[in-house]
Amino acid sequence: MPIARVDAPEPVVVTVLGRFSVRRTERTPSLPLGAQRLLSYLAVSEHPVSRIELAGALWPDSKQRQAGANLRTALWRIGQAVGKGWAETADGGLSLPPLQVRVDLREISPVCQRLATGGSPGAAPEAAFDEGTVAQLCKRLLPGWHDDWLLLEQERWDQLRLHALEAASRLLTARGNHALAIEAALVAARSEPLRESAHRAVVSAYLAEGNLGAALKHYHGFKALLLRELGVTPTSSMDDLIRPLVYPSGAE
Repeated sequence: MPIARVDAPEPVVVTVLGRFSVRRTERTPSLPLGAQRLLSYLAVSEHPVSRIELAGALWPDSKQRQAGANLRTALWRIGQAVGKGWAETADGGLSLPPLQVRVDLREISPVCQRLATGGSPGAAPEAAFDEGTVAQLCKRLLPGWHDDWLLLEQERWDQLRLHALEAASRLLTARGNHALAIEAALVAARSEPLRESAHRAVVSAYLAEGNLGAALKHYHGFKALLLRELGVTPTSSMDDLIRPLVYPSGAE
């Protein structure tokens, strides 16, 4: 007898970069804030989380009994909205099973880590870094959410994505993909306007492209911003990039 094939259920897709959303089988259910926060907490957690920890973190101003009731309600609402299989219990805690739940943060983070640490020596960055990746790295982690449990995760994501963008810009510049190199560096610079390493990546990419005027303009704009906001000037590492343009003969 032929073996009947059992199709795997469509995964739940959770988005936490940019605005929160959840989707399954082309449906985008509306969830109350408590359920959104519960899904988001599990999405950014690397390990199973106990119910006590979840209740205390998500409803810190409620008594333990009420926080537990809020947690049970949120779990029920998520189950009603997306169906079965969205959570699993392991090691005494709840987690999102990777085969049943896709999380944008989890999918893009390994790409960022490979870029930030140099990746494989012979690997081309274009294989894992394209316009779509740049668009993802423009997004902050749940912007507008100010929950205490989320603040360190937001900072952690910002540092990871900015290092990845700068590293990608350097790699792409070295391989002659100047347009994408400049775009990646500009995203980092726009995200943190006072971050000199991002602006150095922009200037370096412009110089490699032969766009000397743009490099000088960007340098002077950053220098003016530093003076205005912090009362300091760029470091010697930044100045060294521009010095050959200002003193082409090498004499100052």
